[in-house]
Amino acid sequence: MGKVKDPQLFLLFKNFLPVYLPVQRKASANTVAAYRTVLNQFLTHVAGSGGIPVMAVTFDMEISV
Repeated sequence: MGKVKDPQLFLLFKNFLPVYLPVQRKASANTVAAYRTVLNQFLTHVAGSGGIPVMAVTFDMEISV
């Protein structure tokens, strides 16, 4: 596993899933799991579109969906 190029992006995801959704928004465990799945799919898509590893994804990237 390589070094994260944009630590802020991954820190936001890390805090969003276990803190914001269940604690502040009172989301169920199933909702958190669904968001985790979608975020993983999104990161995989962005990385694949750019031909880069997931750890190299940044806020500044432009993608076509």
